[in-house]
Amino acid sequence: MTVKWNRVAGNWLPWRSRIQQRWTKLSHVHLEAIAGRREHLLECIQQVYGLSRKKAERELRDWENTLVAESAETNIDLDDKSRESAQLNGRGNGNPPGRHLR
Repeated sequence: MTVKWNRVAGNWLPWRSRIQQRWTKLSHVHLEAIAGRREHLLECIQQVYGLSRKKAERELRDWENTLVAESAETNIDLDDKSRESAQLNGRGNGNPPGRHLR
């Protein structure tokens, strides 16, 4: 599974804060300009941190893999926003919200 960047772009604010936590040198101006575009994020990481394109790509891919691992641990599907929402609300398992039976 990989991070679907069209979903990141469509829900940019929460992702923006996570990206800034990871790459603290990126300013709010950078993050506004990136607006969920992976290629632009990659370029900003490369420029701000003075990295080669290959190294910046590796860092971004490693971060994406961390997100995928976190989603596996929490049963959140990064590929399907509606399923994620249903899981967080207690739906998707046949139970009404608030009833989490296992």
